[in-house]
Amino acid sequence: MPIVDRSWDVLGQPVRGVDGRYAPLAWRLSQTDTDAFVVVHAGRVVTQWYRSDAARTAPQAIMSITKSIVGCVAGRLIDAGALDPEAPATQYVPELAGGGYAPVRVRDLLDMRVGGLGYHEEYGDPAGELARMARTVDGSPVGYGLHDLVAGIGWPATPGGPFCYRSLDTEALGWVLERAAGTTVSALVSDLLTRVGTTGPVDVAVDLYGTMQSSGGLGMTALDLARFGLMLLRGGAAGDRQVVSAGFIKDTRTGAPDSTAAFAARVQRALAHTDVEIDTLRTGLYRNQFWVPRPAGRALLCLGIHGQYLLVDPDTDCVVVKLSSWRTPQDPGRFSDSLECAGVAAIRMADHDPHPQ
Repeated sequence: MPIVDRSWDVLGQPVRGVDGRYAPLAWRLSQTDTDAFVVVHAGRVVTQWYRSDAARTAPQAIMSITKSIVGCVAGRLIDAGALDPEAPATQYVPELAGGGYAPVRVRDLLDMRVGGLGYHEEYGDPAGELARMARTVDGSPVGYGLHDLVAGIGWPATPGGPFCYRSLDTEALGWVLERAAGTTVSALVSDLLTRVGTTGPVDVAVDLYGTMQSSGGLGMTALDLARFGLMLLRGGAAGDRQVVSAGFIKDTRTGAPDSTAAFAARVQRALAHTDVEIDTLRTGLYRNQFWVPRPAGRALLCLGIHGQYLLVDPDTDCVVVKLSSWRTPQDPGRFSDSLECAGVAAIRMADHDPHPQ
């Protein structure tokens, strides 16, 4: 991507935070523990802000943004006719027949509409599924892998139900993708990122069997994540190469006829306990491992805990990357301020000199 430095035109923009005050965007970045902030507009890198030189060049864990990259791997297999999203997941992984995932379709995994399972995405529960999943890839001396966790879920799923965010669904999806393609998820991701045009190092978290953590195991530089975002912005194309079909990107943005309704009830309940208004996630839908923040909109969001954020907004022709190091997995105030920073940056570039030279 060519670089046209317009940082001076973005970082000084006033951003209204949850504290009700306006402050320069650069100050909001520092206050939300940002490590890297990159804005791409009209195909050019126009803003870069880094906490340190290491934040510029070293890969950073992108957490659940990994899910969206794995979603695009699924899209490539669907495009190639190697994966049927309406097929039972057991068609690809017969081992799922003995557990809670037995009745689900591939589509249910893609859209996290599995239901049931007695599973909750609780970050603070040391005995919960998330903690058990983390121990498979952090070097803990456990005798099980990611596939063991997926196959061992005992509570029965209710496919096609309301949206419910569960990282284990993406691990089940990764297993399906491996069987459909006849190779590892890490190899599939590597091929996709090569086609996107990434240039920096990529870290991959794997379990004791070498299986990549599909739900959050990647680390990348901010610029490489911006390249992935630009591919999405360009309808699945990177340069003259179609990485993912435009049809898959369109399907991700529009969802199924009932995707918005399936999303609404669950998210309203999940956000009801917070006193911070996050309108971006009170509407929209979840499709193909992407957040779609506005019904009938074109923007895509990729999100990860501890403050990882990718906005792809065709309406402003912008991609915004924000990688952070929050002390806690979730922080509604920092999250709201981060969304505002990205929105202000995108709108500023769209409204002022839309085609910088």
